[in-house]
Amino acid sequence: LFEDNTKTSLLNNNLQKPSMVEIKYWSKNLSVLAADRCAGNFQEQMIPFLITLYSYAVFVGVEGAAKTGWIWIIFRSYYAVVFKKP
Repeated sequence: LFEDNTKTSLLNNNLQKPSMVEIKYWSKNLSVLAADRCAGNFQEQMIPFLITLYSYAVFVGVEGAAKTGWIWIIFRSYYAVVFKKP
């Protein structure tokens, strides 16, 4: 019902349809969007990464796990910059 009313009001008012980014993230500001996705993506990937990193450290070696952890942190620092690219 709400969706139908929204579509009807958009058609009646001749308003421009919102973009997918506006619907999904509620913001047109690319810096805010990049910060939001950077934090969200980090939280989504952190648990699986830490489990596999810990497993690697226990079963294979601590030095390799430490190097992999540092590489992951370095690449994570570039996420917001790369996300802003068109």
